[in-house]
Amino acid sequence: IQVFYYFEDDCLVRGECRIEMGSELWSVRVPQMIESYSSFRNELISLYGDPKDTDYMVWLDPDPEYINDDDMHNLYYQRLEYLSEWDTETTVMSLRLYYKDRDFKFHYEAFAKEVD
Repeated sequence: IQVFYYFEDDCLVRGECRIEMGSELWSVRVPQMIESYSSFRNELISLYGDPKDTDYMVWLDPDPEYINDDDMHNLYYQRLEYLSEWDTETTVMSLRLYYKDRDFKFHYEAFAKEVD
């Protein structure tokens, strides 16, 4: 787990949390990561309302031959990623689950907006 905090003029302007895992445990860990994504997404919905787009499954390669495969395999073969984004009065947030560089990645990021 990696957690990053970004400050400007002694004010927190961005936070980021990354969880990465090697593919050697993917058959066990990916369902847990999908469940964690859903739980965290639901928590963000309860706090900030619905995300900008309610469809959180983003097809990078919507080949009809694979569209009915389970999400775990579609994530692994980079045909699918999970993405939710919120745009509140003070913050822009994104929650993402995807596969890249031989690792499954769970990524939450929040940016502060300029506030008058």
